[in-house]
Amino acid sequence: MAEIVASGGRALCVAVDVTDHASVSQAVATACDFASGLAAIVNNAAIVTPLARLHLGDPDAWAEAMRVNVLGPYNAIRAALPVLRRGGVIVNLSSGAAHRPVEGWSAYCASKAALAMLTRSVFAEYGDVVRVYGVQPGLLDTDMQAEIRASGLGPPSRLPRSALADVAGAARAIAWLVRTAPADLSGTEIDVDGVALRRRMDGG
Repeated sequence: MAEIVASGGRALCVAVDVTDHASVSQAVATACDFASGLAAIVNNAAIVTPLARLHLGDPDAWAEAMRVNVLGPYNAIRAALPVLRRGGVIVNLSSGAAHRPVEGWSAYCASKAALAMLTRSVFAEYGDVVRVYGVQPGLLDTDMQAEIRASGLGPPSRLPRSALADVAGAARAIAWLVRTAPADLSGTEIDVDGVALRRRMDGG
């Protein structure tokens, strides 16, 4: 936020519990007051735990993953739709795990699969009003990846940190989607490492 302000922009930070619809609704209202409207939302909040085979995982932790990873984006979309400007953008942070099961990742995989269908549902119902994208950022060097490495479950846990991508690339792709809102990609899952996307972003 400090970088935005330092570069001449305006920024506001608001704490929110994504699993609580009232909290999310209040955050959306605050954002609208601050910016005189709402142009886009990015659903990025997610957890990867519990990391365990199905019969060993904690049922409460499994349910919490659903609340954060699925109910959270639903709450944000539900609150934002009535106030998003026409042509506004919704970005849901998806994952390759939405389409490929990984040992010990049942909660994360199932929740991201549900989120992918939520993206398609928003497009089916509101595609004439807003643009909605599911973005698969790839394996990024984040705290979540540190949890995955510590678990030892699934092929991604065995990747060295040096093999992970910097978050800047995914952030650039999301910013491009928000700025350009390409109609032909709305309602789809987008791999930020895809050659076609990179060419479009670079103007090729």
